[in-house]
Amino acid sequence: GARAATWDVVSVSGVTGLARWHEAWRTAAAQASTERLFLEPEWILPWCEEFGRQPRVLFAVQAGRPRAAVILVAERWGPGQAGPLILRPPGLGVSDYLDLLLPSDSAAAQAAVAALLDWLIEWDGWDLLDLPNVPDESPTPALLMAAAAQRGLSWHMMTTFHRPFIALNGAWAGYEAS
Repeated sequence: GARAATWDVVSVSGVTGLARWHEAWRTAAAQASTERLFLEPEWILPWCEEFGRQPRVLFAVQAGRPRAAVILVAERWGPGQAGPLILRPPGLGVSDYLDLLLPSDSAAAQAAVAALLDWLIEWDGWDLLDLPNVPDESPTPALLMAAAAQRGLSWHMMTTFHRPFIALNGAWAGYEAS
């Protein structure tokens, strides 16, 4: 089974620390079923270096193997940066398809979300988890809302825009004619 109790969470922070976990990060990304271009080390690490951000990655580990990850930066919001501490994915504003790196197996994804959320609850000092730009087809919102509800946490989901697409069915001539 993929119960949350069988999972450990490893927290790695800072660009230097994350560089040492590059392979674990790549492993979690390779197993993810969602878009991950802007969640890869090759995007996140240079972005954090350029903007002086200190990322934190939580790896959900099962049987000694990283199976999932959430990549976050913390920032204060409000006048004088005295407002709530918000955890968000790095690259907000210039990156699309920000998400958690979850295994494609739904039971494992559910257990990973539970383990990651439990770790965040125990880690004090933040006020809000904000996950914008999650793709429509991602299982993350439903998994997070269910896990939050089980723990008595409040949540809010806001649909901002739908992902544009062009169906590529048939031959090139049919596409051009459309």
